[in-house]
Amino acid sequence: MKKSLPSDGPAASILVVDDEEWSREMLLHLLRGAQFAALQAGDGPSSLALIEAGTPDLVLLDNRMPGMTGTEVLMHIRARFDVLELPVIMLTSEDDPSEVAKALELGANDYIIKPANLTVALARIRTQLIARRAEMRYRRAAKELQRSNRDLEQFALVASHDLQEPLRKVTGALALLVRRNLGVNEPESRELVELAVDGARRMQQLIRDLLEYSRLRTRRDPAEMADLGESLRVALADLGPAIAETRAAIVHDAMPVINGDGRQLTRVFANLIGNAIKFQKNTTPEVHIAVVKGTRDWEFSVSDNGIGIDPERAGRLFSVFERLHSRSEYPGNGLGLAICRQIVEAHGGQIWVDSAPRKGSTFRFTIPLAPQLPDEPWFVA
Repeated sequence: MKKSLPSDGPAASILVVDDEEWSREMLLHLLRGAQFAALQAGDGPSSLALIEAGTPDLVLLDNRMPGMTGTEVLMHIRARFDVLELPVIMLTSEDDPSEVAKALELGANDYIIKPANLTVALARIRTQLIARRAEMRYRRAAKELQRSNRDLEQFALVASHDLQEPLRKVTGALALLVRRNLGVNEPESRELVELAVDGARRMQQLIRDLLEYSRLRTRRDPAEMADLGESLRVALADLGPAIAETRAAIVHDAMPVINGDGRQLTRVFANLIGNAIKFQKNTTPEVHIAVVKGTRDWEFSVSDNGIGIDPERAGRLFSVFERLHSRSEYPGNGLGLAICRQIVEAHGGQIWVDSAPRKGSTFRFTIPLAPQLPDEPWFVA
């Protein structure tokens, strides 16, 4: 098991491993003069014992030592620490390309030819320490992000039960009052109850959307295929009542089969088409869903003849809870486009909008042609 990573300190600790005392003393003098904390070992086993006792920030390692060679020590170090957890600079007696190449292949970060040019040696040491400290900060931030994500997942579990259950009871009780006319015969009383029912239902929808947003970080099989023709059909079926009510004219290109999660891409289509229908001003909605195959991506677009968006405000649209209009003008909770962004980016694509006030909008998003295989491939459930 790897040791916990040491924190950045004002004086980095450097372990000098060399069987030649004169070389060790020269390097120790150089390091201490540069305000480093310096340790020393005259052979391989002693150096590994010092590393075990307390991981240094960097190792200067002689390649040619009797008994356990520097290459063997390096192999032991790399079995436990990666190149940024514990940088190793090899010390070589001559510029032997094959020797240097082997050390670099085994995980050495750099090399210095003995006798060392002190200015060059310090520059190479500092370069490796800067890279290591940047990596340590990144890893601490990543660890904190993981913790925050766990907290968010825990919140989602609470939201899915502890918040929704009392809301269901409130909504059900109020709806029962309305159905049975219990004390709500007067128009004013009925209006108040109906407002309470509407507020509770909107809160339930908000909780469901927050729950979905928090869950859009689950791995999927990068080889999974999605028929976007079927995804679009399901989205349009879900929007059937709104399409019928507004008499919206929907036309679309033939959709491809792509690498992706069909269920979640259905949500993208539903949100974008739903917005195209909703954001209108006394106009019959006209919506066109198109797709173009590029050299690297599929580019999808959803165009409408709606109210349009001020380009200066368009960049805010994909943030959580971001709204450009009041709820009294257009209903919604400001999560739909944020969910679209999460889904598209999880697939390795991008989403944006081209628009102008009173001239309609075209929302575009891309999905790569090839499966995305990052080191940490976060995809939607």
